[in-house]
Amino acid sequence: MKNGDAVHDVVVLGAGPAGLSAAAEIAKKGLGVVVLEEHQEIGQPEKCTGIVSRDGLKRVFPEAIEETVIREVDFGRLFIEDLAWDYQFDRGKVTVLDRARLDRKLAALAVDAGAELMLSTRANWIEKDNGVWRVYTRAGVIGAKMMIDARGIGAYRGRKLSAMQLIVRVRGDFYEGFVVYVNKKVSSSGFAWYAPLDDGIAKVGAIGMAGELEQLLQGAIKASGLTVAPLGVSSSAVAIGGPVYSDDDDLILAGDAGGQVKPLTAGGIITGALGGIMAAEAVNKGAGFYRSLYDKEIGGELEAQVRLRELFESINNGALVKLVKALPSDQPLFMGDEFDSHTKILARALRSPSFYFALLEVAPRYIFDRLKRSVANAGQGS
Repeated sequence: MKNGDAVHDVVVLGAGPAGLSAAAEIAKKGLGVVVLEEHQEIGQPEKCTGIVSRDGLKRVFPEAIEETVIREVDFGRLFIEDLAWDYQFDRGKVTVLDRARLDRKLAALAVDAGAELMLSTRANWIEKDNGVWRVYTRAGVIGAKMMIDARGIGAYRGRKLSAMQLIVRVRGDFYEGFVVYVNKKVSSSGFAWYAPLDDGIAKVGAIGMAGELEQLLQGAIKASGLTVAPLGVSSSAVAIGGPVYSDDDDLILAGDAGGQVKPLTAGGIITGALGGIMAAEAVNKGAGFYRSLYDKEIGGELEAQVRLRELFESINNGALVKLVKALPSDQPLFMGDEFDSHTKILARALRSPSFYFALLEVAPRYIFDRLKRSVANAGQGS
């Protein structure tokens, strides 16, 4: 960047839901914002399953719902090793998205609002000089007063697991519900899933340690009784350590880069988009304001899910079976926005004496106490 070159108000690194949501809101304020995306196509490569609550969609992407929802899913099946349970969800509340189409829609909204979008533009080097961020790219040096880092998992400083996902064609009967497969003999930290798309196509994925993923995937497919033909595969890391924040008041971490991902299940579309929207609110107010805003809105939920993950990783198949059997059976598993706010499910379950005492029995006491406190705090913040 040469003397006299334009300095943007904000530079956003990454054109996912967090970065694009931030850019759109910033542009609406009349500020100059440029988004740098390293890939040549918005929404690619696609590594996300795309399962979110409809309430969450209404909250952050009201303009994109009808264009991006592939299907609603009202039921599912949980496997713990070779045992199975069927569940109903609150009707119409859990959806599967076309994630690539969502990203393209968000990009169009950001550009329409006045944001500049630069594709195939990777941030090769970043420095701050005299209060100005300088982002070095092949296209030149981009200057900005404030930076929002939404580059994804590669920029995250917290705990991660590995993930793998297959796009498959299902041969024979097409199961239209979700499947979750857990086997603590294979993985203490991970699980696998099946999500139906359309026209006989589904996604089958797993998170855990790298050496466990293939066995988890095979276990889920076998337990579900499915015959599938793989059409594509993707792999990545996922954030499970909870939110992290910047020490620089002119730098905001959003989306996966900021750990705005559900630590229990590693989903982050809604939580990351909320981070982007709040990042826009924090422009000219600083990262400290941003942290207080995010913590108040959803940080407590993510912190409680860190405790949920601690519980999940501390118990074996038998203990998990006890908890599942103690869940209230007279209510849908997911209600309202609970697919995005898992601690609300736990808060409901804890009102049942049978579940409360089952949890007290199987959980290490220090985890039980921390989990109860975290769930209470999350409820106060929501």
